Amino acid sequence: LFPLADSLSLTAQSFVPAIMEKKPSHARSQALRQTMINLSKAALILGLTMVGAAACIPLISGCFTSDPSVVAMVNEVVPFLAANFPFYALAMALEGFLLGRKDLGYQGIMYSAFCFIVPYFMLKVRQTALDGTQAIGLSGVWKVMLGYQVLRFVSWTARAIFLQRQTEQEGGSNLATVPVI
Repeated sequence: LFPLADSLSLTAQSFVPAIMEKKPSHARSQALRQTMINLSKAALILGLTMVGAAACIPLISGCFTSDPSVVAMVNEVVPFLAANFPFYALAMALEGFLLGRKDLGYQGIMYSAFCFIVPYFMLKVRQTALDGTQAIGLSGVWKVMLGYQVLRFVSWTARAIFLQRQTEQEGGSNLATVPVI
């Protein structure tokens, strides 16, 4: 959705492998934990900045078209677009964190599932529109995208916390009982 969040993934993939190469220890556990927390903070800042930018869309949407129905359609999806940004940024940061940990199997399974889940719901939106039983607009598509970003965020967060707890137990850290984020 926006390249700044993608850069969070790349940043994580740059820093995390070096930490993972160290022997399991309390210091390694703390470094991984702090990296995950810092990535999450950066993601929230970027995500909320983009929410602010999305909130400005209704103010400028009339500059790109004089058709009031197009302006109304664009303005209708702004809340869904804005809601996507924080989840997308957090998902990208945590995805990079997991990639840096070389947790490819889990991500492969999840993306395989997403390849079926997202099209299923997109096709349901399409079918509802074709049936004409309900007024379906762009907001239906953006609701599916929001659901996808929330699902990615929850999946990556749960996995990152699970792996962090494992790492803390390996390193003999007493942090394993403290919430990660």
